[in-house]
Amino acid sequence: MKKAVKYILIVLVIALVGYKSVYFKKLSEIKNAGDKKFDAAAWSKKLWDEKLPARLDSGIELTTLIDKIQTNAGDAFDRYTYAMSIGNYRYSHGHDLTMFGGR
Repeated sequence: MKKAVKYILIVLVIALVGYKSVYFKKLSEIKNAGDKKFDAAAWSKKLWDEKLPARLDSGIELTTLIDKIQTNAGDAFDRYTYAMSIGNYRYSHGHDLTMFGGR
């Protein structure tokens, strides 16, 4: 009797986990949701108008960065960019680059 209860509970737990981890959607719903096209012009306008002005104070002028790279590239990259521990890709997050004169 104990063995039967044990197996019934195991089957119920497996059934519950299986029920909660699998779901079904109509393919037409997925296709209709995926019809949205990426609007690069609107995205870049939003970035330029809303996010960039907030970060201009922490930016470094592009001419200054170029001069520092030509003088001491290693120090400039360590100071103004970030790198993941894999590969050789670097990105600038905390120090945005301003491409025009004033800050």
